[in-house]
Amino acid sequence: MTPSTLTFAKQTVGVPSAAQNFSVTNTGSANLTITLVASTNSAEFPISSDGCAGATLTPQQQFNSNAKSASGSPTLGGNRSGTITVTDNATGSPQIVTLTGTGYGTPMGSLNPTTLSFGSQNIGVTSGALTSTLSNPGTDVLNIGGFSVVGADASEFHITANTCPAALAPNGSCTISATFTPSAAGNRGAWIAIADNANNVAGAIQYLPLSGTGVAVPQAGLLPTTITFPNQVINFASAPQNVTLSNAGTGPLSISSVAISGTNAAYFTDVSGCGISLPAGGNCNIAVTFKPTATGIASAALTVTDNANNVAGSTQSVTLGGTGIPTPVVTSVSVTPNAGAGTAQTFTFVYSDSDGSTDLNTVYGLFHTTTALSSACYVYYVQSSNLLYLDNNAGTAAQGSVTPGHTGTVANSYCTINGATSSVVPSGNNLTLAVNVTFKAAFAGTKNIYMNATSNEGQTSGGLKVFGTWNTSANVAPTAVSVTPASGTGASQTFTLVFADANGYQDLNTVSAIVNTSTSTANACYVYYVKAANALYLENNGGTGAQGSVTPGVAGTVSNSQCSINGTGATVTLSGNNLTLAVPVTFQTAFTGSQNVYLSATDDEGLTSGWHQLGTWTP
Repeated sequence: MTPSTLTFAKQTVGVPSAAQNFSVTNTGSANLTITLVASTNSAEFPISSDGCAGATLTPQQQFNSNAKSASGSPTLGGNRSGTITVTDNATGSPQIVTLTGTGYGTPMGSLNPTTLSFGSQNIGVTSGALTSTLSNPGTDVLNIGGFSVVGADASEFHITANTCPAALAPNGSCTISATFTPSAAGNRGAWIAIADNANNVAGAIQYLPLSGTGVAVPQAGLLPTTITFPNQVINFASAPQNVTLSNAGTGPLSISSVAISGTNAAYFTDVSGCGISLPAGGNCNIAVTFKPTATGIASAALTVTDNANNVAGSTQSVTLGGTGIPTPVVTSVSVTPNAGAGTAQTFTFVYSDSDGSTDLNTVYGLFHTTTALSSACYVYYVQSSNLLYLDNNAGTAAQGSVTPGHTGTVANSYCTINGATSSVVPSGNNLTLAVNVTFKAAFAGTKNIYMNATSNEGQTSGGLKVFGTWNTSANVAPTAVSVTPASGTGASQTFTLVFADANGYQDLNTVSAIVNTSTSTANACYVYYVKAANALYLENNGGTGAQGSVTPGVAGTVSNSQCSINGTGATVTLSGNNLTLAVPVTFQTAFTGSQNVYLSATDDEGLTSGWHQLGTWTP
């Protein structure tokens, strides 16, 4: 076969080339009979003339007249190939002529769909992917240089998948997928630019239009999600607590309603500062108060209805809770000391509230002869501010204030209070207030100590009531005045003992009498009366402690080896500066001989008159 290969020049697809010939030579010693000449790719390499099929060639002869010719007509671009087979009676039949050529076609690019439209999409939210198919219906390889997103809103569209090769064969296809994430409201657009060689134009660009609409999205949030009010006295409104409504979205939040519902909805009240619309990035407060009308646990829910996430009728809720408690019982408990004298003293006031000490709002102490606030030493402590106030001379307003436990004083014409040596201690239901007071000389004399307290709800302990007395003059030691009878004899006698205190009888603490030959309390008839306890005691034989006690005016006796005292006939009379004590005494038969009668008195500040012999008695 001469030649054994036919190579055709580059040929336009579909256009036949010029024919090329090959010869068949019988190189053997017998006749060569050719039965068939055929092309394996007759579509692109057809046999244009055939002078060989059916011919017989003699040995060593070439028959040019029987030369075979073929032409090339490529159907696609690129390298093309085929063979011509010559079937005969020679060894190795059939014989092969190789055919090659290069087709020169036209690559094409086609998109389906030709646009990707994402429709409406919430701002900041990525859409689902849309896909377009790129196909090559041309006759040559489509060389793809790359893909990019271009246009004013290119940053909002993203190619998420691409199955296209660098070279897309004729009749081949691939897919490009993209998503849309709008950053602003309104119509948005861009293109996917595809660089290729479509139509044999180097650097050709095909465009896949992308479009979508950004939709502004309001997003609602409520904080806190739960409000639990402190225990609240029934029929009194609590302090408001705020719920914050915020819009973290990209569009205005339209507020349809703010409402409270649930089992105890009537106990809760809301005051909305949000209006009917909240701009993107904005926030507002809803104030909620709690006013239970019955005791016990209460619950409800505050609900905001709006268009969050562009869904009409969206709701956000806050759980509301609280406990209604009974109206508090407010009590002024005590003042210590509740009697005495002196120009300076720290008074400890105790107040109580059945709802706890924190429910006490203001506690009061007044030193005066009446409940008038003018010309008085009127102090009060406000718990919320932790300030201790002193009223002015007229009793119309605060003269000033100090903080308990901190350096500072405040004074009017009647007294001075000292912050550094004052204190306040809340514990359980009680509040204990210690106030250091120094009285002015112009305020000398015996004053009542009044107390009052008010709760946060306005309950009081009953107004200003007397809880003690105090002589604001300089303290003077008490005196033992007299014993009646001052002398005599007898196994039994009611002795009348008189004691005095220049600061008033209130300042007297303990008054005493000894019937003995000396002031020794051992083996004596030693009686003493403690005013605060209203108890009359008889000392034991050793003088080391009380043998027992009786209450003046109440049946009962107590005895030692020297005498016995009877509560039935005992009396105590208080008047002005004097305390008069009548004590019925029965002497034991073993207690004989002339005895002295000694008297002594001690005041609340510890001053004493000392022992004074004021009588004699022989049992």
